[in-house]
Amino acid sequence: MTAVAVQIGDRPRARAAAETAVLAVALGLLADLLFREAALGLNTPLWIGALIATLLYTGRHRQTEASSAELACLGLSFAAAAALAWRGSPALNALLFLASGAFVVLAVAVRCGLPWRRAGVAVFAGALVAAGIVMAAGVHRVQSSLELRNRVLRRSKEGAGATVRIVVLAVPVLLVFALLFASADAVFEDQITSLARFDLSPVASHLFWLGAGAWFAGGAIWAGFEGRLLAIPEPQLPDGRRLKPVEVGTILGSLAVLFAAFVAVQLRYLFGGHDVVQQTIDLTYAEYARRGFFELAAAATLLLPLLLIADWARRRGSRADAVYRLLAGLLVALLFVVMASALQRMSVYEEAYGLTEPRLYVVAFLVWLAAVFALFLRTLLVARNDWFVAGSVAAAAAVLAVLAAIGPDALIARRNIDRDSIEHPFDAHHAAQLGADATPTLVRNLGVLAPDDACIVARALLDRWGGGSGDDLRSWNWSRSAAARAVERESIDLERACDARP
Repeated sequence: MTAVAVQIGDRPRARAAAETAVLAVALGLLADLLFREAALGLNTPLWIGALIATLLYTGRHRQTEASSAELACLGLSFAAAAALAWRGSPALNALLFLASGAFVVLAVAVRCGLPWRRAGVAVFAGALVAAGIVMAAGVHRVQSSLELRNRVLRRSKEGAGATVRIVVLAVPVLLVFALLFASADAVFEDQITSLARFDLSPVASHLFWLGAGAWFAGGAIWAGFEGRLLAIPEPQLPDGRRLKPVEVGTILGSLAVLFAAFVAVQLRYLFGGHDVVQQTIDLTYAEYARRGFFELAAAATLLLPLLLIADWARRRGSRADAVYRLLAGLLVALLFVVMASALQRMSVYEEAYGLTEPRLYVVAFLVWLAAVFALFLRTLLVARNDWFVAGSVAAAAAVLAVLAAIGPDALIARRNIDRDSIEHPFDAHHAAQLGADATPTLVRNLGVLAPDDACIVARALLDRWGGGSGDDLRSWNWSRSAAARAVERESIDLERACDARP
């Protein structure tokens, strides 16, 4: 396997640099117009769409067509950005925002030559880091290619001495006379005081969005113009320090024995039901499930890097390959049982304590991890790692798409309302903190809630959405708009909800 680094030409084209600078500033101005003092919403797909159009334009201008992989990454970036104008779940929107930017970086890496089909984990991670570095250094490279650096430094040195002398001589004189005039006239004093209270925050806000937008866009555009990936040797262990088959067998074999012992316990205690658990240990079935779910999720997460490191550090050869494939395959098979146990625990856990965002997202992560291990198992069977990392990225995009489609907050609200009973009371305070996606569901089911719970939810919804969504056209979001409409439509019933309490 090889790692990758990004190299940019020693003498980039001035014309490409000038075009990059103009386009970057334009996209920075657009970012300032769309995002300053606005929540994430319609502005995100508008800006990402403009960036994608710019990247495609610069590629065509260079007479190089975008590859299918690059187009797929850009399409996924836009889809994630578009979902920000749809869903109103804060946690999901944070994931979508990060995913949108990450897919742009991945598109840059693909354009620079990332062998995405055959890339291993190290190559893929190195390509992303390299693409991020070249994007971060894009402004510096553009400025250098325009041959402005030496000119600016020379002028700065020439003017530095004059500037210092002006400040030293002029400022004290101005302060003395300004204080005298301020003491002599109250109106002038008020004007001077108002200047001292000048608020720079609007200027800082403009500069932030202009700089951030131009920096990110300029780096992506410049990488498309001049970036290329070079294969370099990946750090390797000397043959004498590599793990022998007996060492790999001992480490993975002992771990497989531990996994098998745990699976045997699970087959009896967890899958055996409530009675078996309560007769054996002093815990209720729900407490038993609650105690182990997150630990099992952590164990499933740690196994993959362990297997990858073992593969990197082991010796090569037919016997060594056979030992590693056999034990790694056995561990993955046992892990699937452990993950099934974790999901079963979550089902019991959720039935007793309700569904929350962390619990739902951990389940989604386990589903993605199961897909990753299925791809890893394929690499063991065919002895090739092609499509492993690319397939894992595709699986992550699919899980994110499913989350966006179902609306996590709405699902949480529906599930907790449906399970409401004396044994499993509805958590009104938790429901009141859910995002906009949950609001229509809560409004429709307000009548089935207990009077105290209905009052808590109604007050929270009126406080949040009673005055509308608060979005302008830039930050328009379908879920927030739907939440405001639902509250406005049922405002009378919501205001009367607290009157129904005994």
